This record gives sequence, C-alpha cells and structure tokens, in this order.
Amino acid sequence: MTDTEHLREQLKYLIHLQEIDDQLSDIEEDRGELPTELEKLQNQINRFDQLLVQTIRTIEQLNERRLSLTRGIEEARIRKRQYEDQLYTVTSNREYEALTKEIEELQKLLGKNSEEIQRVGQELQKKEDEQSRLEKHIHQLKIDFLKLKKDLEDVVQDVSEEEIRLKKMREETVTKIAVPIYNHYERIRKARSGKGIAFLKENGACGGCFNIVPPQRQVEIKTLHDFILCESCGRVLITMDLKD
Repeated sequence: MTDTEHLREQLKYLIHLQEIDDQLSDIEEDRGELPTELEKLQNQINRFDQLLVQTIRTIEQLNERRLSLTRGIEEARIRKRQYEDQLYTVTSNREYEALTKEIEELQKLLGKNSEEIQRVGQELQKKEDEQSRLEKHIHQLKIDFLKLKKDLEDVVQDVSEEEIRLKKMREETVTKIAVPIYNHYERIRKARSGKGIAFLKENGACGGCFNIVPPQRQVEIKTLHDFILCESCGRVLITMDLKD
C-alpha cells in the first residue's frame, strides 16, 4: 500500500469515526438533562427527608416537654391544695407564714408552667404544620421523581441497543486508526464541540471554523500529500470526495 493509499484509508476511517461520534452525540442529546434532573430531584428528596426527620424529632421533644410540664402542674396543684388544707390546722404564726410562702411559690410555679405550656403548644402547632407541609412536598417530589425516572427508562430502552452497537463499531474503527492521529482527533473533538475533522469547502475554507485555508495547503489536502490540520481550529482537514 502506497503512502497516499494509506493516508486515504486513514482519513476514511476518521470520517467514519466522526459519523459514529455524531450519532452517539445525538443519542446523548436525546437523553438530554434527564439524568441530571433525576439526580437533582433525588438530592431534594434526601434533603427534605432529613428536614422531616428533624421536625418529627423536635415534635417528640416538645410533646415530652409539654407532658413534663403538665405533670409538674398536676403535682404543684396537689401540693398547693395540701398546703391550703394545712392552713386550718396550724398552731403558730410561723407555721402559717411558712405555708403561705410555699403556696405563693407554688402559685408562681403554676403560672410560669402554664405560660410555658402555652408557648410549647404554639411551637408544637408550628412544627406539626411544618411536618404536614414537608410530607406533602416530599410526596409530590417522589411522584415527579418516578415520572422522570420512567421517562429516562423509556429513552434508555429506545436507544440502548443502538448505543451499544455504535460503541462497538467505534471501538473497531479506533483500532484501525494510527494512535497519534486518533489522539489528535479525540483531543480536538472534545475541545471543538464534538468535531475532530472538517471538510474543505469549495471556497477553500475550513468547514469547521470557516477560516480560509492557504492555497498551498488546499493543494496538499486535495492531493493527499499529508495529514493537514486547520491552522485556526486544529481539525483534520479532508476533501468532500472522501466522504462518499
């Protein structure tokens, strides 16, 4: 095989590889942002699940606090009644004053605990409302997640076999291309919107960046003198006749 024939063959493989990569890009585009959106939804669900757990824990703590205050009030009322009953049996002013002081302290405690119960009740109502809102929001997020997941599964099912076929074809094509040429193609493809090659247009411009290729370079491209790269974008320049 002559150098020209070898070059022609390599360029044809590059064209074929670019066509495969274009089809794989189309599949990826069809898949779109679904995987990213699905991940975002899952992260939101996880975050709101954590908030819900924290809210439920706070509600439990508030209920325990309210129960403790209620018991404290009941105990204080019992003691207050006992002290009040004892007022009728005291035999000295000292005992009377001591009992009166105890009753006053218990009355203050009852007032303080009643206010605290009211505050806890208000906070509890807020947290229960928050729990209800979170549960509804999480429920809707999970519905959206399942729908998006189904959409993604449908897309994947439609393209999976074709994608596998194309990837296998790509692997086979890559093995036929010289390593330095493939490495250059891959580097430029990733840097230039998925295009590692460009066809020379009739007006002598690069089909990728549309800059005019110097006349001498145009001749070398058309005569298969060597691998010619666009001096502006770095893509491998190929004549249209090799595409057929």
